[in-house]
Amino acid sequence: MQKLVIATFLVTALATPPVYATEKASEQRLDEVVARGVKVMPFSLEQTTHIFSKTAQGGIQQVIVKEANNIEQIKHIRQHLAKISAEFKKCDFSNPAKIHGDAMPGLKQLQLAKPGQIGIVYKELAKGAQITYSTSVPELKTAIHQWFDAQLTDHARHATSEHSSHLMHQPENIDKRQRLTITELQRGHVLAEMRALLAGTQAILTALSNDDMNAVAQSAKPLGLPKIS
Repeated sequence: MQKLVIATFLVTALATPPVYATEKASEQRLDEVVARGVKVMPFSLEQTTHIFSKTAQGGIQQVIVKEANNIEQIKHIRQHLAKISAEFKKCDFSNPAKIHGDAMPGLKQLQLAKPGQIGIVYKELAKGAQITYSTSVPELKTAIHQWFDAQLTDHARHATSEHSSHLMHQPENIDKRQRLTITELQRGHVLAEMRALLAGTQAILTALSNDDMNAVAQSAKPLGLPKIS
C-alpha cells in the first residue's frame, strides 16, 4: 500500500503543468534586433505592437497600431504582412532570418517544410493585420511555437503574447500558458530544482523496487515530500 501511495504521489507531482519561462534577451541583443528590424519592416516599432498567440494548430501573428487613427502605420503593417505571408507560403523565411539570424529557433524546420504543409492566411485588421499559421505536422507545430517564443524574446520591447480582444471568442484555440521573463540567476535556480526533483524521483523509484522504505524516506526528505506512515 505504501508503494502505491508514493508512486501515485510522484506521478501527480511530475504531471503538474510547468510554468513556461522565456529568458529575456540582453539589451545589446534587443538593440541589434531593432537595428536590423528597421531595415526589413517598414512600420515603426515604437508606434506598433507585435502579438504572438500560440494555437493548437500553430499560431497567430498580429501587428497592430497603438493609436487607432494612425492610418500611415496601418498601411505599412498591411503592406509588410501581406508581402511576407506570400513569401512564407513558398517557405521563404529570409526576412525573419535577416532580423533574428539563421540560428533562430524553429526557423530551419519552417524553411525545410514542403509547400502546402503550413497553411498561411493573411487578414487585415481594423488596427493592422495578422497572419495565421496552421499545420497538421507535429514537428512543424513545435517549430512554429519555438519561432514565436524566439520572436517574443527578441522583440521583448515591442511584442507580447497577450491576445487581442477580437481573439477572445476563440479560447479553445489559444495557448493559456503565461510567458515569464527570468534572469540568468533565476533560470539557474529553476534548472537546479528540476534536476534535483528528477534525481530524487529516480532514487525513490529505485528504493521502491528494492522494497527499501528507509531509503525511500531518505530520498524523499530533500524534496519536501510528506512522510508516508
